[in-house]
Amino acid sequence: MGLLTKKMTIAAPVTGRCAPVNACSDPVFSNKALGDGVVLYPDDGRIVSPVDGTVIQLSHTLHAFIVQSVQGAQLLVHLGINTVQLEGAPFNPHCKVGQEVTAGQLLMEVDLAQISAAGLSAETPCILLNGEDFSNLKPHSGEVTAGKTPVMTLSK
Repeated sequence: MGLLTKKMTIAAPVTGRCAPVNACSDPVFSNKALGDGVVLYPDDGRIVSPVDGTVIQLSHTLHAFIVQSVQGAQLLVHLGINTVQLEGAPFNPHCKVGQEVTAGQLLMEVDLAQISAAGLSAETPCILLNGEDFSNLKPHSGEVTAGKTPVMTLSK
């Protein structure tokens, strides 16, 4: 009997444009220091869960969270570049650690104008943190709709 390969789709956490993570302006993300994934350029401040799963981490400055999918993929959604220095000001969370979520569920609202006014980028990396547990990560590019358009596919 052969091994069963399960394909998994990661949905866009934001509506906007998507590119492979090596296009990110922050070298920590573009060099894949945290893992492979995509970078998104949001059109609005609604951030949704990219998968069915559980919120396993929420930064105390609210600029990043990690959702673990039911298949075990740990996905970091990092809201903007260097936005940790804003100390939570532009972020309005709609989730908490331990909360079960579904793909497309609103998890955070972000005031993109506040990020821009601070001279920061709203680029939103979405990174697979435990890539060693998966194979064949394929990033997608182009226009995306939050909770609907796939931004990555991978296999387990």
